[in-house]
Amino acid sequence: MYEEVQSDISCFDKNSSVVKLHRQNPDTGVNNYGYRLIDFCRDNNLFIMNGRTRGNSHENPTCKNVSTIDYFLLSSWMIQYVNSLHIHDFCNLLSDAHCAVSLTLDISYNIKSIVDTPKYVEKIKLWDGEKEGLFINNLEEHQLGDILNLINDIQTKQTISQTDVDQMARSVAGSFQINSYNTFGTVNFKFIENSNKPPNWFNSRCRAARKKFHNAKFLYKLRQSFENKQRLKLSSKNYKKTLSTEQNLYKLSKLKQFRKLKKSDPRKFWKFLNGKKQTSTGVSAEACYEYYKTENDIPIDENITEMHFNDVGIDTTHINEEINGPILWSEIEKAILKLKNNKSSGPDMILNEHIKSTYRLPAMREIIIKLFNIVFDTGLIPADWSVGNIIPIYKQKGDVTDPVNYRPIT
Repeated sequence: MYEEVQSDISCFDKNSSVVKLHRQNPDTGVNNYGYRLIDFCRDNNLFIMNGRTRGNSHENPTCKNVSTIDYFLLSSWMIQYVNSLHIHDFCNLLSDAHCAVSLTLDISYNIKSIVDTPKYVEKIKLWDGEKEGLFINNLEEHQLGDILNLINDIQTKQTISQTDVDQMARSVAGSFQINSYNTFGTVNFKFIENSNKPPNWFNSRCRAARKKFHNAKFLYKLRQSFENKQRLKLSSKNYKKTLSTEQNLYKLSKLKQFRKLKKSDPRKFWKFLNGKKQTSTGVSAEACYEYYKTENDIPIDENITEMHFNDVGIDTTHINEEINGPILWSEIEKAILKLKNNKSSGPDMILNEHIKSTYRLPAMREIIIKLFNIVFDTGLIPADWSVGNIIPIYKQKGDVTDPVNYRPIT
């Protein structure tokens, strides 16, 4: 134990011209918080840098010009890199009571070669309304014929498996993807990067307040008089207030526009959401998976007795024929006509526009009606139809690590 302490203290000798073992503190007050800080440093082999190195920390307090409560704590091996520590003049922009504290380190490092990451990612452009006619014409007859032959072969099987159903659905999705690529080409999606561009709410009033603050700061640095200090204090307070006001006004106006945008222009609405910089959530993907996979489960109540139509004297012959009969084209066409445009695709990359523009083709019509009836008769749903990308949106309340406090958007 003694050797460890001696080893830690010997680190001061490596930088003795800059860092001193004995500390000078302008704040002579002692309380329980100070004792706890000393105990914390002693238990973790940490050293307080305030008052030990070059700079003005040995004579300037950090809070309200009275007490020192803002510290830099370093482990012993970091002491050799210390250059200076400065307590800066109080500024309303940074805190209501605390002064900014900065620590300068002298560290040499090797600049490693930076691997250029692609700025764009290429994706298939799924739809362009101006090329709808070309999209229909490009849907090759032999391609639809191959899909139809595949479905006919599967229909002749005595037992249709899940793999067969998945193969049919994926062949249809693949034909749409190939046709989209041949017709619309690709589009480059730009990776969102950090930018030094000022935020949109930073308007002319903010720039004017900033200019006054910088001028006051320059004058105080040039001549540290009482008048210049008061001018700096007032200008920084006004600058901070202006920033807060303009930011809140901008948020309110954008919120009103955003609420209207969801109904008036869904494409623009989702383009805005998808264009926002993604930040990592506080909840893990595994926790979300375990929670969402049972979210829609209905608990079974053993006290509820099962009731049949026959129990109340209803003739179910006609009902069964209607429910269990084959899916008619008129029913499919009615559902297709209700599909809305400008909706995002699922993992299969099929858009509503793909179906609405091609369902009248004889081969596509036959593919759709046979596929739906096979699914209906076997009860096997293509795996891609039940898969979606869930984005958890935090509800702005509760524990950020609990998936219950996230709204799933699929």
